Amino acid sequence: EEQIGAQELVELTKGDVALAVAVVAEALAAPKPPGLPLWPMRLCIMLQQMTSPDVFAMLVQSAEPSLDFNQLPMHEFRARQLAHCQVIALSYVQFDVLGRALQAAEDQLQRQAVLSALIRAVHSLVGSSDLTSPGRILSRCMALDFMRLGFRFIAPFGRKLIEDAGNKESAKVLRMLCRTFSWLLVHAGFDGSP
Repeated sequence: EEQIGAQELVELTKGDVALAVAVVAEALAAPKPPGLPLWPMRLCIMLQQMTSPDVFAMLVQSAEPSLDFNQLPMHEFRARQLAHCQVIALSYVQFDVLGRALQAAEDQLQRQAVLSALIRAVHSLVGSSDLTSPGRILSRCMALDFMRLGFRFIAPFGRKLIEDAGNKESAKVLRMLCRTFSWLLVHAGFDGSP
């Protein structure tokens, strides 16, 4: 069984990351296709992959095939990556990705995998001091839905991770969950003042 990943989806949308996010969001809202019980989990993993440096580098290479990464100044590369994160964050809000991912997390069998992928994706978009703009967008969006997001999904997810903290993978996801929400809090209060 061949699976499509984020890179293939972004290639299908001709490098339009916002369109790729929209496609995944619509697929999350649609009923699961017969015979694909893990479909929502796969979609959330694709959302996570779209925030990865690999997909960003692939986008830069496809947009400018003659570009020599060794000659590109790091600040310019980072500026492009920040713009990429901004587009994804805006797309998450515009296409209600968080709400639709939470719908997918209603399935108990996929809940942990869906929430792990969602936390990893959000962390990639907010987990740095220079990710202020996407961080502010996502933190405010998540605050509006925190009754459902926080109390119904994240709190039980965090408790389960704490119970399984002896497991390396659970401990890693728990640390990422804490870092992600710490960054969201930092960015939520940022008003652009020096």
